[in-house]
Amino acid sequence: MDRTRRRTALISLAAAATLALPCVAAGAASASPTAPTATSRRTPEKLAAVRASRQQVVDLAMGRIGSTYVLGAAGPDEFDCSGLVMWVYAQLGIELPHYSGAQMQTATPVTGKLRKGDLLFYGPDGSQHVSIYIGKGLQIGANNPRTGIVVDAMEGSYWSERYVGAGRLIN
Repeated sequence: MDRTRRRTALISLAAAATLALPCVAAGAASASPTAPTATSRRTPEKLAAVRASRQQVVDLAMGRIGSTYVLGAAGPDEFDCSGLVMWVYAQLGIELPHYSGAQMQTATPVTGKLRKGDLLFYGPDGSQHVSIYIGKGLQIGANNPRTGIVVDAMEGSYWSERYVGAGRLIN
C-alpha cells in the first residue's frame, strides 16, 4: 500500500476509534484527566482524525442553515437549539440528551481555547440555549422561530451576555 493510502487508512481508523469512545458526564470519576499513556498518546494521525471530526460537526450544522426552528424538534429539517446539537452529533454516533442543561453536564468543560465543534451554553446551568462553535468567534444555532438556524458572532450578540461556558465532546 502506498504511503498516501496507508496514511488515509490510518486517519480513517483513528476517526472511527475516536467516535467509538463513549461520552462521559462531567465530574464522573472516569472523566478526570490523567497523564497520557502509550495507548492514549496523541499521534499525528489521531490529531488529524479529531480535527476532521470537529470539521464534520461544523459542516453538518452548516448544512442545516435555513431549517425551521420548532420547539422540541430534533431534525432533520426542523430543530430547536438542543435538537440541532443532538442531531449533528448523532450523525457521528454520539448520543446526547435533548436538553441544553443536560448536554452541558455531558460535555467536558472547556477551560482553554475554543475548538470547532465545541458546545456553547447560555443561561443558568446552560439551561437557556446551546449552540455550536464554528471558529473565528462564530457560532451556529437554532435560535428562535423567526430566524431558524443561523450563524452569529459570539461577541455582541443577544447571547453574549448570557454565556456561561463551553463543553467539548470530541477530544
